[in-house]
Amino acid sequence: IYRPFERGTVAWINGLRMTMAEQYAAKAPKIFRNAPELIQKSTDFYGAYVSRATGRGTLGKADAIAVPLGQVFFSLRSALSKPEAIAFANPMNLLDPAKAPVAREAALDFAWFLGEGMTALYLADKAGAKVGVDPRNSDFGKIVTPGGLHVDLWGGLSPLARAVVQGALDVA
Repeated sequence: IYRPFERGTVAWINGLRMTMAEQYAAKAPKIFRNAPELIQKSTDFYGAYVSRATGRGTLGKADAIAVPLGQVFFSLRSALSKPEAIAFANPMNLLDPAKAPVAREAALDFAWFLGEGMTALYLADKAGAKVGVDPRNSDFGKIVTPGGLHVDLWGGLSPLARAVVQGALDVA
Protein backbone atom coordinates (compact mmCIF):
# COMPACT_ATOMS: atom_id res chain seq x y z
CA ILE A 1 0.00 0.00 0.00
CA TYR A 2 2.90 2.36 0.75
CA ARG A 3 4.78 2.07 -2.56
CA PRO A 4 1.88 3.03 -4.90
CA PHE A 5 1.05 6.00 -2.67
CA GLU A 6 4.68 7.12 -2.66
CA ARG A 7 4.95 6.83 -6.46
CA GLY A 8 1.71 8.79 -6.91
CA THR A 9 2.93 11.53 -4.59
CA VAL A 10 6.29 11.75 -6.36
CA ALA A 11 4.58 11.91 -9.75
CA TRP A 12 2.20 14.63 -8.54
CA ILE A 13 4.93 16.83 -7.03
CA ASN A 14 7.14 16.40 -10.10
CA GLY A 15 4.19 17.41 -12.27
CA LEU A 16 3.68 20.49 -10.11
CA ARG A 17 7.35 21.41 -10.41
CA MET A 18 7.23 20.98 -14.17
CA THR A 19 4.09 23.11 -14.51
CA MET A 20 5.63 25.91 -12.44
CA ALA A 21 8.85 25.77 -14.51
CA GLU A 22 6.93 25.84 -17.80
CA GLN A 23 4.89 28.85 -16.67
CA TYR A 24 8.03 30.79 -15.69
CA ALA A 25 9.84 29.79 -18.88
CA ALA A 26 6.90 31.15 -20.87
CA LYS A 27 6.93 34.54 -19.13
CA ALA A 28 10.74 34.94 -18.82
CA PRO A 29 11.20 36.23 -22.42
CA LYS A 30 8.65 38.97 -21.71
CA ILE A 31 10.36 39.93 -18.43
CA PHE A 32 13.80 40.04 -20.04
CA ARG A 33 12.94 41.30 -23.52
CA ASN A 34 15.69 43.93 -23.22
CA ALA A 35 18.24 41.52 -21.70
CA PRO A 36 17.81 38.05 -23.23
CA GLU A 37 21.18 36.93 -21.81
CA LEU A 38 19.56 36.91 -18.33
CA ILE A 39 16.82 34.40 -19.23
CA GLN A 40 18.88 31.25 -18.54
CA LYS A 41 20.33 32.55 -15.25
CA SER A 42 16.89 33.63 -14.04
CA THR A 43 15.25 30.38 -15.13
CA ASP A 44 17.91 28.36 -13.26
CA PHE A 45 17.39 30.51 -10.15
CA TYR A 46 13.62 30.01 -10.44
CA GLY A 47 14.13 26.25 -10.77
CA ALA A 48 16.08 26.27 -7.51
CA TYR A 49 13.26 28.27 -5.87
CA VAL A 50 10.61 25.82 -7.13
CA SER A 51 12.61 22.91 -5.72
CA ARG A 52 12.82 24.56 -2.30
CA ALA A 53 9.21 25.77 -2.33
CA THR A 54 7.98 22.24 -3.05
CA GLY A 55 10.02 20.54 -0.33
CA ARG A 56 13.24 19.63 -2.09
CA GLY A 57 15.89 21.39 -0.04
CA THR A 58 19.61 21.08 -0.45
CA LEU A 59 22.22 19.92 2.00
CA GLY A 60 25.01 21.71 0.16
CA LYS A 61 28.20 19.65 0.17
CA ALA A 62 26.44 17.02 2.30
CA ASP A 63 24.06 16.13 -0.58
CA ALA A 64 26.34 13.19 -1.39
CA ILE A 65 25.52 11.59 1.97
CA ALA A 66 21.81 12.46 1.98
CA VAL A 67 20.67 8.82 1.97
CA PRO A 68 22.62 7.79 5.09
CA LEU A 69 21.56 11.02 6.80
CA GLY A 70 17.96 10.09 5.96
CA GLN A 71 18.34 7.04 8.21
CA VAL A 72 18.91 9.35 11.17
CA PHE A 73 16.92 12.49 10.31
CA PHE A 74 13.35 12.25 9.08
CA SER A 75 12.77 14.23 5.91
CA LEU A 76 15.88 16.38 6.27
CA ARG A 77 15.69 17.94 2.81
CA SER A 78 12.05 18.84 3.35
CA ALA A 79 12.80 20.45 6.71
CA LEU A 80 15.64 22.49 5.20
CA SER A 81 13.59 23.51 2.16
CA LYS A 82 11.25 25.74 4.17
CA PRO A 83 13.75 28.39 5.29
CA GLU A 84 15.67 27.95 2.03
CA ALA A 85 12.55 28.84 0.00
CA ILE A 86 11.90 31.96 2.06
CA ALA A 87 15.55 32.98 1.65
CA PHE A 88 14.85 33.50 -2.06
CA ALA A 89 12.83 36.58 -0.99
CA ASN A 90 16.03 38.13 0.39
CA PRO A 91 16.05 41.82 -0.61
CA MET A 92 19.67 41.44 -1.76
CA ASN A 93 18.35 39.27 -4.61
CA LEU A 94 16.51 42.35 -5.90
CA LEU A 95 19.88 43.87 -6.81
CA ASP A 96 20.60 41.13 -9.35
CA PRO A 97 18.41 41.68 -12.44
CA ALA A 98 18.21 37.92 -13.13
CA LYS A 99 17.16 37.10 -9.55
CA ALA A 100 14.83 40.06 -8.90
CA PRO A 101 11.68 38.56 -10.54
CA VAL A 102 12.17 35.35 -8.55
CA ALA A 103 12.75 37.28 -5.31
CA ARG A 104 9.54 39.24 -5.87
CA GLU A 105 7.60 36.05 -6.60
CA ALA A 106 9.01 34.32 -3.49
CA ALA A 107 8.08 37.32 -1.33
CA LEU A 108 4.60 37.40 -2.85
CA ASP A 109 4.13 33.65 -2.32
CA PHE A 110 5.10 33.94 1.34
CA ALA A 111 2.91 37.05 1.84
CA TRP A 112 -0.08 35.20 0.35
CA PHE A 113 0.66 32.20 2.53
CA LEU A 114 0.77 34.35 5.67
CA GLY A 115 -2.30 36.32 4.64
CA GLU A 116 -4.37 33.22 3.98
CA GLY A 117 -3.33 31.73 7.31
CA MET A 118 -4.14 34.92 9.20
CA THR A 119 -7.53 35.12 7.45
CA ALA A 120 -8.33 31.52 8.44
CA LEU A 121 -7.30 32.27 12.03
CA TYR A 122 -9.47 35.38 12.09
CA LEU A 123 -12.48 33.46 10.76
CA ALA A 124 -11.93 30.63 13.26
CA ASP A 125 -11.72 33.18 16.08
CA LYS A 126 -14.95 34.88 14.96
CA ALA A 127 -16.62 31.45 14.79
CA GLY A 128 -15.78 30.93 18.47
CA ALA A 129 -12.71 28.70 18.22
CA LYS A 130 -9.77 29.18 20.57
CA VAL A 131 -6.99 30.70 18.48
CA GLY A 132 -3.39 31.49 19.41
CA VAL A 133 -2.95 35.16 18.52
CA ASP A 134 0.04 36.16 20.67
CA PRO A 135 3.20 35.86 18.53
CA ARG A 136 5.29 35.43 21.70
CA ASN A 137 3.42 32.22 22.52
CA SER A 138 4.26 28.86 20.92
CA ASP A 139 0.52 28.41 20.22
CA PHE A 140 0.58 31.37 17.84
CA GLY A 141 -1.16 30.53 14.58
CA LYS A 142 -2.80 27.42 15.96
CA ILE A 143 -6.44 26.59 16.47
CA VAL A 144 -7.06 24.63 19.67
CA THR A 145 -9.98 22.24 19.47
CA PRO A 146 -12.23 21.56 22.48
CA GLY A 147 -10.42 18.23 22.91
CA GLY A 148 -7.08 20.02 23.21
CA LEU A 149 -5.80 19.19 19.71
CA HIS A 150 -3.62 21.98 18.30
CA VAL A 151 -4.23 22.49 14.58
CA ASP A 152 -1.27 24.19 12.89
CA LEU A 153 -2.50 25.88 9.71
CA TRP A 154 1.01 26.65 8.50
CA GLY A 155 2.41 23.16 8.92
CA GLY A 156 6.16 23.32 9.29
CA LEU A 157 6.26 27.04 8.53
CA SER A 158 4.60 28.25 11.73
CA PRO A 159 7.91 29.22 13.40
CA LEU A 160 8.78 31.33 10.35
CA ALA A 161 5.32 32.91 10.27
CA ARG A 162 5.64 33.64 13.98
CA ALA A 163 9.06 35.28 13.46
CA VAL A 164 7.70 37.48 10.68
CA VAL A 165 4.77 38.64 12.82
CA GLN A 166 7.07 39.26 15.80
CA GLY A 167 9.32 41.36 13.59
CA ALA A 168 6.39 43.28 12.11
CA LEU A 169 4.96 44.01 15.57
CA ASP A 170 8.42 44.58 17.10
CA VAL A 171 7.83 42.05 19.91
CA ALA A 172 10.06 39.20 20.97
